[in-house]
Amino acid sequence: MNQSLLPLKPKQHPVTSIPKFTTELPFFYLTKRKDLLTQAIDFEGIDPEQRPIRWKVIPNPSIGAPGIEAHEVWVRLIKPALDAERERMAGKLPNLVPLGSVRECLRTLGWSIGGWESRRLMKCIRQIGSAWCEADFWMPTSEKDEEGRALYRHIKGEFSRISIYAIGSKHVTEEELKDGKISFDFDLEDTVYLLLHPHEVEMQKNQNQRPIDNEYLFSVSPASRRWYELLAPKIFGVVENRKGQQEGGYCEILYSWYIKRHHTLKRHMERYRVVEQMNDLIKDHRIFGYVEKVDYRAIKEPGQPVDYIIRYYPGEGAKRSINRIRSYRPRKKKPAQRDLPLSKVKQLTLPPSGVIHATDLEIEALVARLTNNPPEGFGVSEMKARELIKANRRGVEEQIAAYPYRDMGKTKKNAAGWIIAAIEGNYTLPVTYLEEREKKRLTVEVEVQKETAEKCPFCDPGGWRRILTPEYPTGVVMRCSHDPAKEAKF
Repeated sequence: MNQSLLPLKPKQHPVTSIPKFTTELPFFYLTKRKDLLTQAIDFEGIDPEQRPIRWKVIPNPSIGAPGIEAHEVWVRLIKPALDAERERMAGKLPNLVPLGSVRECLRTLGWSIGGWESRRLMKCIRQIGSAWCEADFWMPTSEKDEEGRALYRHIKGEFSRISIYAIGSKHVTEEELKDGKISFDFDLEDTVYLLLHPHEVEMQKNQNQRPIDNEYLFSVSPASRRWYELLAPKIFGVVENRKGQQEGGYCEILYSWYIKRHHTLKRHMERYRVVEQMNDLIKDHRIFGYVEKVDYRAIKEPGQPVDYIIRYYPGEGAKRSINRIRSYRPRKKKPAQRDLPLSKVKQLTLPPSGVIHATDLEIEALVARLTNNPPEGFGVSEMKARELIKANRRGVEEQIAAYPYRDMGKTKKNAAGWIIAAIEGNYTLPVTYLEEREKKRLTVEVEVQKETAEKCPFCDPGGWRRILTPEYPTGVVMRCSHDPAKEAKF
């Protein structure tokens, strides 16, 4: 049975962009259990380059942990303000960010206007700022190297993410931040200023962002919100890939993977407890039709505790949520797609038609490789395949070529979802594939040199030629022009 969503209020943001990498690092306590609100978060993992990820959050006992309301303040108010300031500054994010007046902030949150609500807002911001973070990880950025791979930035240190810098013309002191109390009176028209730590600035401005549907997010329970933050990108990929296909798609996660990122949940070993726990977690998602069906399968690796593969099948609610995001955030044309002024069109010179034809054939071959059904292809939708090729053609070619060298096991059943994640995440290529590629490159290089030497009219059959020089009257013997660095004198 489907249920209606809670409608947005006039000033609320319908869509918020959240960072792709650091969203998986737990920070907010989306629970009402008091015993969990005092526990520190201690997260350890491995990034795509097999480097360790260490992340720890220690809440302030006097101010409180960043909980359900603090999470709402972050998603509805603070994150959109950071994005707006970065857009205004043409991609640069300053340390000092204005949120707007207290009255504007309350309207953006959809809260009532008043002194009690304003102090509730300040408490939530202080809870976020007073949580002490310890970080040591390499963060993938939106920047790419020459080969199209994501560049990484090292984030290491101990810091608080944000702090209230000033309210109106009055600055907030260190003592007031620690005590969690603001001694001076402020007006609802006073502007609130946040001070960002340099690490927070780095994390916010250099990560890829993914949109979330606020109307749906805040219609489900707090625990279900964390599930949506972590699983929405995977569900989006499934919905996109199964367009025009008869078979229903799905995405898979490991139970242990999810529990580490939803830190207020306890990990269970018995299957019935896992099923009961996770089914209760997605109860709202099934009511709203976001998840149509879920399956559980136990796996046991030697020397490891039992784990479970959870398979989610998205429903009609997921399609509606994705369509809402698109209606509020239509895809922007890239600079190359925009109409050019007539004065500049005449200056453009097109490459020879033969070059365009060859390039088109190569692109169509890649599209066919991605869209064909397994085992010949991966079953990706044509629209998604062209989007991947346009964004990172080199990455598409490498991941397709390296796929046979990977030990995929049973995950080949969802080849489309895996290859998309590998291309967008720039997965590390297998060592066996890199070694084989290098062998082929050397073989081709040797053959080219041999063929060049045999066809050169200035060389003898051995690939050498004689050049007379004043220094050596008898001449200098050296390689042909394809390898001029090597020479021999006689």
